[in-house]
Amino acid sequence: MQVSNILVEESFRFTEDKPSMLYRGKEIDALDGIVDYCKSINEKIKFADDLYEVYVQDKVMLADYLYAGQGDGHEDDKRRIMEMLSKMCQYESSQDGDTTILISLGEYPECVSCFCEYIDYRRFILSGILNVQEYEEFMHSCFPNSCFARNILSEMRYIEDFSKNVKEITDSLSVLDDEALKLYKEHRTNLKEAMDILTARLIECSPDPAHVSELLFPFMYEEQMNGENVTKEKMVVCSPHLKLIRRDSNLRIYFEWCDKDVGKGEKVLIGRIGRHPY
Repeated sequence: MQVSNILVEESFRFTEDKPSMLYRGKEIDALDGIVDYCKSINEKIKFADDLYEVYVQDKVMLADYLYAGQGDGHEDDKRRIMEMLSKMCQYESSQDGDTTILISLGEYPECVSCFCEYIDYRRFILSGILNVQEYEEFMHSCFPNSCFARNILSEMRYIEDFSKNVKEITDSLSVLDDEALKLYKEHRTNLKEAMDILTARLIECSPDPAHVSELLFPFMYEEQMNGENVTKEKMVVCSPHLKLIRRDSNLRIYFEWCDKDVGKGEKVLIGRIGRHPY
């Protein structure tokens, strides 16, 4: 799956409610979050050459505002816009066959304007990918708070009717990505409460303490050694699991709330998507 992230230049144009860049600080914050995330997943946001010719204030084009000291606005906002544009690239035309995500400065029709909207749109795209290998390749960029086991695809290949269950898999991974770490921090002394909350949201979440030896999954992480980042592997028990489709289904997602090494304690670990391993 190839994605073209396109910045909509018209969203920079001044309006009656926003007559200058002085009014757009929060929108710049939101756009900055999308730009940084795209950089972290090695994707570029593209913009058209005429972006610099958009009037961000009466008689003041973006180029004048950024480089000629014209118009109203905070110097910090100006600096951030320049930094954001340096992380983007110009384009002549979008790549044929690419799925396009339209990105805007502030709310704009058919565009995403903040990090949460951007992630939701990537998940919307993901839920429409019916090939399991293409799904696995794209899913890593849709769940910023998750780490997936190195061999996660090995079991996903055997999911029956994958195309029929892709939306439920995506929705369940989304809930884990959005809520698991927060629930762990709030209920770490009684994780049953955390699992009960997930059960109320989904179909069922429960532990599997009887099969710990069969619920070890390999995760990759980086560790500093002698001033250099070294990639290492760690086996982690993923006992809690979500049941998908129905309570007696063999389609599950095994996870661990977090790990001090993998994700540095700030990500949920997804060990297996598919059948139980015993």
